[in-house]
Amino acid sequence: MLTTIGLAVIVMPLWLQAVGFPMAPPFPNVAFPGTVLSLVGHIVYAIPVALAYAVITE
Repeated sequence: MLTTIGLAVIVMPLWLQAVGFPMAPPFPNVAFPGTVLSLVGHIVYAIPVALAYAVITE
């Protein structure tokens, strides 16, 4: 979640604008469905991975 918020929402638009990318997203990049679905995807992926890790390391 922190990587999506920190990198995709804040850093990426600023960096792309700084290097002169013509199709840079606006700052902050809270686009629906792109950024919001990416955040949901990270959460849906992280929960089973964290649970599996907890079970395996016990």
